[in-house]
Amino acid sequence: MFRLARLAPVRPLQTRSYTGGALYPTSYLFAGARARPTFTPRQAGEESGPRRDSRSSRDGDGRPGPSNRDRAPRDTRFPRGDRSSAPCEGSRSGSFSRGAPGAVAGAAAFRGSRGRDSNRDARGDRDRDRNSHRSADRPAREWKVRGMTPPTSTNPYTLSERVKKYLARHPDRMTRPQIDEMLAIVRSAPPSMSTAPVWNLVLSRMGRDGYHTAMWKAFNEMKKRGTHASSRTFTVLLNAYAGVAHSGMVNETFSPAHRPERLTLERVRRIYDLSQAHIRKMLSKASRNEGSRDDLGVAYPEGEEGEAPMLPSEEVSVWPTNAYLKFLGRYGMWTEMEAVFLAMDREGPLAPDAATYYTMLSTANNVDHYRRSTKEDIGLPVIEVGSVGRGYFDQAVRTLGGDLDERLALAALSCFAAGSPSDQRVAEELVPRLWNLPAPGQPASATGVKGKYTLLPRAWATLPTLKLSVRSATALLSTLRRMGNKSLVAHYTRLVAEGPLARDADLALLRTFVHNLSFAGDADGASAILETFQPPSGPDGWPADVYLSVLGAARWAADWDIALSTFRRMVALPPAAEGGAGKYVWKAPNGRGQDVRGRAWVPPRPHDISAPAMGLLFKTALACLKHGIRPLRAAADIYDFFGPDAFFEVRTSAGVVDMNAGEAKHWDLSGRDYRMIGEAVDFARELELVAERLVETPRSPEDKAKHEGWRRDAARIVRIWGMRVEERGDRKPKARFLRSLD
Repeated sequence: MFRLARLAPVRPLQTRSYTGGALYPTSYLFAGARARPTFTPRQAGEESGPRRDSRSSRDGDGRPGPSNRDRAPRDTRFPRGDRSSAPCEGSRSGSFSRGAPGAVAGAAAFRGSRGRDSNRDARGDRDRDRNSHRSADRPAREWKVRGMTPPTSTNPYTLSERVKKYLARHPDRMTRPQIDEMLAIVRSAPPSMSTAPVWNLVLSRMGRDGYHTAMWKAFNEMKKRGTHASSRTFTVLLNAYAGVAHSGMVNETFSPAHRPERLTLERVRRIYDLSQAHIRKMLSKASRNEGSRDDLGVAYPEGEEGEAPMLPSEEVSVWPTNAYLKFLGRYGMWTEMEAVFLAMDREGPLAPDAATYYTMLSTANNVDHYRRSTKEDIGLPVIEVGSVGRGYFDQAVRTLGGDLDERLALAALSCFAAGSPSDQRVAEELVPRLWNLPAPGQPASATGVKGKYTLLPRAWATLPTLKLSVRSATALLSTLRRMGNKSLVAHYTRLVAEGPLARDADLALLRTFVHNLSFAGDADGASAILETFQPPSGPDGWPADVYLSVLGAARWAADWDIALSTFRRMVALPPAAEGGAGKYVWKAPNGRGQDVRGRAWVPPRPHDISAPAMGLLFKTALACLKHGIRPLRAAADIYDFFGPDAFFEVRTSAGVVDMNAGEAKHWDLSGRDYRMIGEAVDFARELELVAERLVETPRSPEDKAKHEGWRRDAARIVRIWGMRVEERGDRKPKARFLRSLD
């Protein structure tokens, strides 16, 4: 069969052909692709040209190749380095006139230019024209296709600034196309520019916005491109899986009932293993006094020179371990957390720091609190949170000394407050010692340093004195309320509320004041907070839970006046509900235009009437029966003004549930729906008791008949809906529930 590859070699014809961007004599086209000349860089001073075998002038297939006489003679009019600019006949810039010498000269000129470019790249002489090598570069083409301007520098600092500017233009959660565009910026850059700090910016934002699968793929792409991950890279990845963004948003949600998927757990453990291998590698290099810019991936500003030094403080770090502990703590994996903690060094750069101890203490507290507050058994271990907390805190004090921060101290106090009575006594002595506050029974001028602490170990004498901030005061007062000591709670709450810190108090701290004073039974103090401070929420006013807390304190104090005034402010009660006329008119609590901090009073929006608020008003009226029946009748008039539909028509996720209908339809209701129905059932029980008392002392026969109807309706609601709520198991049965079924 006729085959072109077997043709006899011929001399170049008097024509030229253009193939693949280079000019070749026609004889090469018939010889096959392998006969094309290959170009290799030469040493300085050698002639550039096609690679030839010094032993023979034949090519690899035995056919004769181009001889030296086929080459164009050297043009001595131009310097050796600028010969590529010589006008050669038959070259790219020349004409396509016929003639063999022109064709050979054109090919030789092209081969010479390619050989000189290779020589220049091999010598590293790029300062002549820094952007000339980007003309045929694929990354440069991608920059132009996407309408972007290619960087004029190969320094990683330039690329990192571009990524930062792009992230600054998208402060909210990025969409998937925006994520792809951000990745394109890094992919289009040369490998020398896409260092670890640049990839850290990308991975951190992807983890912050919840693109965990895409983040994992980008991490693998980073490794395939030859970029070495740093300790910060592993920290960013682990923090993202733990729900803690490395720079910005924090979402430390404790969700042990929703364990991570198997694939996610495998990826996280793989990342942690890689981080430990990287740290061991850095330790080995640090011991040999070695280091490289590639290992660290450091990006320097433009113009900074010199090799990047080895930085053990950054690369040999406990950050990846802390991030892994946060991930385990989020899902309550306490056993594995203890195993990781025990495997850590006792001293050195890999020893536990304040963040490590805080993660262990907060997770122990969360696990214990979850087990106490829920009936669901999800396999959480039983933790003696008081003794465990004392052990970790004692080790932290001995290790950290004066570096102990307020977050760690508050986590330890939370463990002590949930522990045994002896642990709670340790917390009582620790509070004045840490924040330099007068203990209960001491004058206000006394400080915690002067006291004697018999329960604190001697090693705790090195504890620093912490400054009480708004945030720490909120956490401290909330922790003290968990201990259940009302006198202790009232003492420190009044101390902070009457001090200079109250001028800077935010809504969270003001709410804590009200809740603590209500818990301590100080209804006057809780009501005074509402009348003294304008809430920072502006027209939204105080949250509903604040009003309910004051109503609860008034109920236990049997103070009808405080309960009624608080209820009026909560729902903007019109005078018609109390037998009057007109509309509700809001007035400044202190009779002035500003509160005690000099902030203008803002009329708040009223809350909707609710069963819990009306139930607390009924309970307060029942507690005041020893003073007369007037409060009870006033509360009954308010209920009659709003009507039963305002309390027994519950808006659920499945629609409006009319509890007066007499039948409990089997709807698919959520746990929140059942809680609202349970609140209405509790209110029906209170209404039944109020109706019984009013029937005994009626004002008229009509009122007696009306109150008897209230009692029948309330008993039916309790009988029908109470059973369903108890079957749901979301609420504990009450003693009056069985009596209401009779």
